[in-house]
Amino acid sequence: MLFSKTRTLVGLDIGTTSVKAVELTERRGKLTVSGFGQVEVNGDTPQARQSAVDELVQECGLRGRRVVTGISGKNVIVRYLTLPIMREEEMRNALMFEASKYVPFPLEECVLDCQRLEGAVDRAGEGNMTVVLVAARRSQIAEQMTCIEGTSLATDAVDLDVMALGNAFMAATPEGDGQTRVAAIIDIGASKISITVVADGTAWFTRELQSGAGRDMTAAIALRLGVTDEEAEVLKREPGDRASEVTDVVTTVVDDLANELQLSFDWFENQFECRIDRVLLSGGASRLGGLKESLAHALDREVEIFDPFNGLAVDEGVDAALLARSAPRLAIAAGLAARVRKA
Repeated sequence: MLFSKTRTLVGLDIGTTSVKAVELTERRGKLTVSGFGQVEVNGDTPQARQSAVDELVQECGLRGRRVVTGISGKNVIVRYLTLPIMREEEMRNALMFEASKYVPFPLEECVLDCQRLEGAVDRAGEGNMTVVLVAARRSQIAEQMTCIEGTSLATDAVDLDVMALGNAFMAATPEGDGQTRVAAIIDIGASKISITVVADGTAWFTRELQSGAGRDMTAAIALRLGVTDEEAEVLKREPGDRASEVTDVVTTVVDDLANELQLSFDWFENQFECRIDRVLLSGGASRLGGLKESLAHALDREVEIFDPFNGLAVDEGVDAALLARSAPRLAIAAGLAARVRKA
């Protein structure tokens, strides 16, 4: 071909304490990191998050204006269902009709979507199929959109944080290089933990935890070491000569996290009759000293820090060293931007 289409998409991860963006450009079927950035949020309000988004767009010089953002939390429901094999239109009609059985709030307040899943780990049985049903309250989507309104960005789609983790994993894993292994991506953010289990290029299990996240670790450090929350946050990220103290303080939080992860792994492995043999950590709290080793011991599995940019090209104008240091925090944003391959 004389000409090939170039597409650019921005993944925008709007968190409780920071807003993160990753811009990916697809050229000739290959993904390139063409921009990224992160800005702290000054307050837990939609207005504060909107200000952070606007500041981020101005500071990191994003070329693209098409954006995909993600949502999470109690107003988002994900259900994996076994249904008789049927056509796409029949599947959607059936699920929209039956959705009230699986969604705990009024359907008229929700946006619904569904997709058939396929892969070697599927245990739906002959004549059946596995379908993922997603429901999100319109009010949460509207609040997320408010954070983007007034900026120069135009929203292409709203995805789920847990699904974005799966997309990030697939984008960073070359075909045939470990995709057949069952991997769990664990994103430890400030206020939540997102869990996604991927096999054969498909997310077969997702879960969110509201405890054991970064704020819980910060609170434990502040209480036990007698410092302010701000000082505790600094110690969590850069403990320096107090590393052993910080590790001891967060041991209980990490143990509780390991127990919750093991429960999730046990359910998945019993349901799908295959073992999760690889655990990848991302999120701001993933680099806590000793966390990787503690989880590896507790879970009896290989645990690594997730690099969502592994194997991706980086534009010359992008600070590659800073990108590498920031990589674990940018996993969800990278996964949202990875939808550029479907654009």
